[in-house]
Parts: sequence; C-alpha cells; structure tokens
Amino acid sequence: MTARPGPWLRLTALAGTVGVAVVVATGAWGLAHDVAAHVTLALLAATVLAARLAHADRPKLLVTAGASFLLFSGAGLAALAGAPAWLHVTLGAAALAAAAVATAISFRGGTPVPAGSWRDYLTLTK
Repeated sequence: MTARPGPWLRLTALAGTVGVAVVVATGAWGLAHDVAAHVTLALLAATVLAARLAHADRPKLLVTAGASFLLFSGAGLAALAGAPAWLHVTLGAAALAAAAVATAISFRGGTPVPAGSWRDYLTLTK
C-alpha cells in the first residue's frame, strides 16, 4: 500500500514543471532566464528530496523527478561550458518533459493518509 503524495509535494512538482517551462520560454531574456533557472533548480531538488525521503515506495516518482533534475542541471552546465546551443536547448526540453511526467505521477494513485484528531493538532501547537 502506497501513500498518496501530499499537497506540498504535488504543488512543488507542479511549480518545478512551470518553472522549467518559464526557463524555456525566457531563453533569450538574460537575467530573467538566469533567475528563473536558479529558482527552478531549487524546486526540482526539493521534489527529488521529498520523493526520496517520503515516497521511497514510489520508484517511478523518484526516477522521473531525478531525471528532470539531472537533465535541467545538465542544460545549465552545457550553457556554462560553452557547449553548442542545440545541446542546451535539447537538455532543457527533455527536462521539461521529465518534470511534466514527474508531476503527473505525483497526482496519481495511492491511498490518502488519514487525518489526525483535533487533539493531535492542538498538541502540536503547544
């Protein structure tokens, strides 16, 4: 029995996918492209970390989230190393596809985790 990813993991995965799309769309905008890339890299890393720590029983989620992070990092490294532009663009497009698949997997399946009682939440606030 696998637990359904919570709203924060799903939101982080979705934000990472949107971030990759923004980075792809702002390719020629210089500073906006760089800032969006740094924020997106953090979102993709958070998705991989959450998939590894909280959802190790869902290997497809971990593999696709890890692939999107590695492809996105590879696109950045290709740009920094002065590789041909086609390599940078190809890795970015592959990262977008992998991030979209990871987001779709985070929204699928699993059983919901039962909510705690109100006393449990009250105890946490003390």
